[in-house]
Amino acid sequence: MRDENISFEHAEQLKRTGKAPGEAEARNLAPIFESVSDMLALEVQKTFDFYRATSDTGQVQKILLSGGGSKLPGIADFLAERFAVTVEFLDPFRKIKINGRRYDPEYLSAVVPEMAVAVGLALRGVMA
Repeated sequence: MRDENISFEHAEQLKRTGKAPGEAEARNLAPIFESVSDMLALEVQKTFDFYRATSDTGQVQKILLSGGGSKLPGIADFLAERFAVTVEFLDPFRKIKINGRRYDPEYLSAVVPEMAVAVGLALRGVMA
């Protein structure tokens, strides 16, 4: 949003498709994705440092990605290389049976990364 001086909606479409509304050609977004990835890596490093300082084990074994940002092209490989740990995508539906005839599997696959909080809250309500 900031680099392109565009609205959130336009930035989201640009992130997902490579094109802003009304554009015919996809843009090269690699420099922007690199910048965002570097900022994310800095925040992850701060979190790791805090964890090491406050944990008895002090060793991070895996990074689980979720949320819309996890859809950034190459983010999993970037973080795996940067921190030398396994990086996986969190699947909040992993142990939930879903009726494929009732819910579009393609749609569910597309929104899985963004459903971690919703599934967690739903389970909390069920378990409470």
